[in-house]
Amino acid sequence: MIDAHADGSYAALFFDAVCARPTRKITLHYSLFFAIDPSHRAIVVMHSGATVATAVLSPQNATIDLNR
Repeated sequence: MIDAHADGSYAALFFDAVCARPTRKITLHYSLFFAIDPSHRAIVVMHSGATVATAVLSPQNATIDLNR
């Protein structure tokens, strides 16, 4: 989806991840556009039941652990 804001348009990607067995931690590594745009950032929002976790990923912070 394209999400329009005052400073430009952003790509918004939504997906569900289903684990084969229960897990307490998910490690996410993101680097899609960092090589061509070092100022690029990714905003991650994870919903797990009533729990919501958010993070901003950058070239300096490309890997995060999301606890369930």
